[in-house]
Formats: sequence, C-alpha cells, structure tokens
Amino acid sequence: MTTTYSLGVTGLIPGQSTNKLYDIPDASLDGNSCATPGGMQGTMSTGDLMLVKGPDGANHWYKYDAERSTPTNPVLLFIGP
Repeated sequence: MTTTYSLGVTGLIPGQSTNKLYDIPDASLDGNSCATPGGMQGTMSTGDLMLVKGPDGANHWYKYDAERSTPTNPVLLFIGP
C-alpha cells in the first residue's frame, strides 16, 4: 500500500515551533481515512497509527493526541520510526 498525502492536511508536534508542519496521510495504518474531520475522529477514537511525513521528508509513526487535537489544528504524538 502506498501512502499518499493528497489532501494537504498538516499537524503540529507539542513543544515545537509552528513553522514545522508534518504532513498527515490520507489513510491510517488500517486503511481508514484520517485526514478528513470524520476520519480524524475515527482515528482518534481507535488510536490508529499514521505514517506521517516530517519537515525533513522522513516518515515516522504518529497518532493523534485526542485531548488536544481539533479538526483545524491536529496535534500529533510520536510513536516511533
């Protein structure tokens, strides 16, 4: 499965400057939508992982921070490489 980033949704990492945006993929690890508001809600409720592209172009696993995220300001928690 190829990870795509066509929706252009970006998220932030707690404690980092706002000019470092992380590209959120169109689908989560389970293949469910995670970039639309409804998809974000579903991904947050299940704690599903996403392969997020960082500002340096590297991909790492993240999940949404369900307590701090909103559809317009997604906050990401680092899981691992």
